[in-house]
Amino acid sequence: MSRLVSVWIENAKLPQEDVYKAFVKEEFEKRLRSYRCIGRVWRGAQILIWLSIALLGLLGSVLAATDTANTIAIVAGALVGILTTFTQAAHPGRQADAHEAARLEMRDEAWALLSGTDPYGKAEDKEDRKPLTPEEAFTMFIKQVRALVKSKRDATRISDLS
Repeated sequence: MSRLVSVWIENAKLPQEDVYKAFVKEEFEKRLRSYRCIGRVWRGAQILIWLSIALLGLLGSVLAATDTANTIAIVAGALVGILTTFTQAAHPGRQADAHEAARLEMRDEAWALLSGTDPYGKAEDKEDRKPLTPEEAFTMFIKQVRALVKSKRDATRISDLS
């Protein structure tokens, strides 16, 4: 996606081409990659924690019922409590969802810029509005990406998730 935006910048012959390409590489491309990776890590953590809780709960229940290895049953129960507390505090599912949503919104924003659709081009329902110049469009793209980054930060702040 970032390569396509860089080609769009070249074809638009923007006056600050190097600055705009640097933005695409540093802000856009790296964030898309990191959001994808971090989202996968959170999703993996969520699945691993769920499986661990289920297996440890089952192990603790079986061992407690058989009256053997009470220490293992107690440790398994304590681990279930710790993992459940972490899940309630960190919300790995919400973290994964927020990172994936931010990545998709940034990608959609780039497609809107590349295709010249609203808000970057002439909207079909707004006949009196002229399409933006390439420089105006890219300036708006920068603002939109920054707004999406801020929105993602707000959505993934752990203190606000509870």
